[in-house]
Amino acid sequence: MVTAKLIGCIIWALLVGASVTGMMCTNAVLNGRSPDPDFHALYTAQIAILCGGVLLVPRCIMAPAPCVRPGRWWSLIGGIFALPGFVCVPASKYVGVQVVLLTQLVAMLGTALLFDIRRGRVRLTDFKRLAGFGVVIAGVFVENLSVGSGSEGFSVEALLLLIGVFGSGVGYALQAKCNSRLARDVGATAR
Repeated sequence: MVTAKLIGCIIWALLVGASVTGMMCTNAVLNGRSPDPDFHALYTAQIAILCGGVLLVPRCIMAPAPCVRPGRWWSLIGGIFALPGFVCVPASKYVGVQVVLLTQLVAMLGTALLFDIRRGRVRLTDFKRLAGFGVVIAGVFVENLSVGSGSEGFSVEALLLLIGVFGSGVGYALQAKCNSRLARDVGATAR
């Protein structure tokens, strides 16, 4: 049964997904106009993290559950895994926003799949799920065959940036895992 809450959640998810692409495109345009593009990407990524933290302060303070010490030390280091995300801005200049977002998607889905295999939620004999992930990888590969076929070809710098983007996707998945555990431990998502 479709409820108003479900419809609201779907709309919210679509808006958040569109905002990620919008932010990436905006940063790529601004980075192209910057006198020092290498540092601009780092600055904008860290300012975005700071803004997110500031927006969470009221929710953290007003959370009804008492603040307790986390049960696992590693749950506190989730933010560190997101730091390589600044690589996405210069990478979008070389290979385009679409390739960057799809590379991150594959990295996040692959990391989540490894988490599920480790926890026993997905078995290596679960061919439907593994085939589904294979279809995603094949789709990303086929969609981006034309990246290296331009007049410039595919440079080593672009490859290194894509490896960094893949690492940032893994980092975002690790951050989500740490944040999930931390929210369970301290009693609120914002904390």
